[in-house]
Parts: sequence; structure tokens; C-alpha cells
Amino acid sequence: MSKAVREYDKLMNSIYLWSVTDGKSTPPKSELPECIKERVRWVDNIASEWPLTFSGEIELVLPNPDNEEEVKQRLSPLDDEWLPISQEYKDYYSKNIHFTKTILLEAVVVALIFGLNDEED
Repeated sequence: MSKAVREYDKLMNSIYLWSVTDGKSTPPKSELPECIKERVRWVDNIASEWPLTFSGEIELVLPNPDNEEEVKQRLSPLDDEWLPISQEYKDYYSKNIHFTKTILLEAVVVALIFGLNDEED
């Protein structure tokens, strides 16, 4: 199985691998890369302090590295709290964003709404 297919499977699990625990639905455990999880945690933290639209949250989690300053400027109240885009994120984005863009976006939406459901969540 190729690396791209494994990555695709992980993202699909992060969206669709729901379970039932004690008669209640349980969101899937996020299998997002750590560099994306870090940004989800950061956005969860700042969203409790600043009113952000859902599309703004997504843009903060998945910014285009080539437009980092533009995103930072448009969301100016966050200047002091800006989470710089890591090299790991840049590498992931450049290698995977075209293949997995829609699925990645869906996995991020699930994580923002229902949490990462991992040990650090």
C-alpha cells in the first residue's frame, strides 16, 4: 500500500470511524498529522477568547504557507498569539494538499466540531 493511500485511509478514519459507547455515538479519534493537530488545538484555544467564524477557524488550521502573512494580517487581533507555520506543516501541505485537500478539510471540520478525541484533547 502506498504512502498516499495510507494517508487517505487515516483521514477517512478521522471522518467516518464513529463508534457507539454505552449507547451513545462517539466521534472518531483524529488521525490528522501532528502538525495539523497542533493547529486545531491552537484554534480551539483562541476561539474561546476571540469570536471567530467557522470558515476563519478552518483558514487558521489550514493556511496556505505561501500566504501566511496575509492570513495573519486579516486576523490581526491574533498577532500576539499567532502560531507560526512549522516546517513540518509546510512539508505536509506541499506534498499532500492537492491529493487530500477535500478529505483533509472534512477531517479538520470533524476535529473542530467534535474534538480530536486523542489523549491531548
